[in-house]
Amino acid sequence: MLLVLANIWISSCGEGPAGLSTDGSCIKCDTLYLGYRFGMSEEEFFGHCREMNRRGILFEGDELNTVTQEIDLTVASRIYIRPLFDDEDKIYQLDLLFQYNVLPMFRKDLTPAKLRKEVLEYMEKELGEKLKPRDHPVYKRVWENVQGHRRLRLFHEGERIKVEYYDLRHEVTG
Repeated sequence: MLLVLANIWISSCGEGPAGLSTDGSCIKCDTLYLGYRFGMSEEEFFGHCREMNRRGILFEGDELNTVTQEIDLTVASRIYIRPLFDDEDKIYQLDLLFQYNVLPMFRKDLTPAKLRKEVLEYMEKELGEKLKPRDHPVYKRVWENVQGHRRLRLFHEGERIKVEYYDLRHEVTG
């Protein structure tokens, strides 16, 4: 009887084993950073941003189409959060650009390699999983984690470190 009730409860939640929904999609795979998710509409995204701003977590970005979050690494640092929307105005990619708030000319110890190490530790703590290093033809070295259709990739972009959440179901057209 207890087993039957447990099955009814699990079915009513829409989740099956290992975080899979009853339709076979991966619920955990749609989850991105700070409550953002793949398939979120532009309106939902900006509504979520306003709520996070009201709570003092996110702020208006000083770069086009971004919001920012202040975090503490070795020194005060900033994350620029930028969504990419498909033709239906749904998120298929979310970029996080990490940078120190200190100019590198004043702190020679704050190198891109040090920032990458700190961001890698930060993201692994956020995910609760390791990112695996691999060679890449464009970025030379990347750190990745793939779960279902969600690929998280971390790499150098100039003086910054970019973390890219990408929906592998998204088809590039054009």
